[in-house]
Amino acid sequence: MAALGRHAKELEGFIEGLLQLTTAAIPCRMVWLLLSTPDGRELTVSGAAGEGARHFLGRRITGDRDLASVCVQGGISIRISDLQRSKHPVSLMPNQGAPLERSVLCSPLVHDHYVLGAVQLLGSVRGPSFSREDLDLLEQLCKSAAM
Repeated sequence: MAALGRHAKELEGFIEGLLQLTTAAIPCRMVWLLLSTPDGRELTVSGAAGEGARHFLGRRITGDRDLASVCVQGGISIRISDLQRSKHPVSLMPNQGAPLERSVLCSPLVHDHYVLGAVQLLGSVRGPSFSREDLDLLEQLCKSAAM
């Protein structure tokens, strides 16, 4: 039982480190680590950073239309510059009264051809939307983290 607790603390530390590294490399308003069920049909917010982001910890996302679900089920990275024009809704949005975020990045965590989950960023701090370079960097961070 002690080993399980130790491993849980190590995983918690790993998630926190990944989110800190991600926000340092790609400044954003919020970032989440979502872990997938084996069939990819449900995601759980397992890590969060940014003002108000922790409110979403433990939230489950189901279905196949949400942006994070599309990312995980397809094993693809996604960059959206204007959420109002997106065909995929984003379940992880701040409460009313918060500034409207327009941009999002999402990249899968893939290990041995198995999608473990995804990292999703909301609201670029450097400009009105995330760049292609931001997406490339997120993909590299996710590949390294999933090894």
